[in-house]
Amino acid sequence: MPTTVLAAVDSSVGGKTGVDLPEGKNLVGAFHQPLAVFCDTGTFATLPKAVYADGMAEVVKHGMIADKDMLLNLGGLSISEICRRNIAIKAGIVEQDEFDTGIRMLLNFGHTVGHAIEVLSDYRVSHGSAVAIGMSVITRASEKSGLTESPCLGELTKTLESLALPVSCEYSAKELADAALRDKKRSGGTITLVIPKRVGHAELQEFPVSHLEKFIEIGVNA
Repeated sequence: MPTTVLAAVDSSVGGKTGVDLPEGKNLVGAFHQPLAVFCDTGTFATLPKAVYADGMAEVVKHGMIADKDMLLNLGGLSISEICRRNIAIKAGIVEQDEFDTGIRMLLNFGHTVGHAIEVLSDYRVSHGSAVAIGMSVITRASEKSGLTESPCLGELTKTLESLALPVSCEYSAKELADAALRDKKRSGGTITLVIPKRVGHAELQEFPVSHLEKFIEIGVNA
């Protein structure tokens, strides 16, 4: 029974259970699907603004990877409709790839850098804020590197700032890369990043771990 926006639109869907270690986020866990999830959106009215915004970072993530219309019209949607559309996006992806070996990795948009920020801050930076920064860093790096098909950063930045979410990072590219390479998204000599191609569509791309710091550096420097 999720009582936060973040849990309702993201972590209550998909069956991942995990714990954080000093070395990284969610490094120990299992897949265990619930029998049912009951979401009462009325509970969100009790949330502090910062906690509400934290959940909206995951809403923005889903919009960036799969629902341009939702992203562009967030202000005109009820929280119930936002939850419905986000749950549909995540559930649809999870149904195709329950154990996170393929398309489900699209849901990691912003999370490689985001998890690094959480670890480096000793979890003082909240998950939503960290993911917001992570999405900004990766989108900026993707645009500057010519990996996007059309501009994405402007719309992303405008939306995050309208939700009072951060878009810049205080950590260096080296610090972020070192922390990111301890993340579960690494596989041997490569790491899979989610690259936004255009607003509402993203693709997976493997990077050699030796290139990660340089790529992040492009995204950290505005």
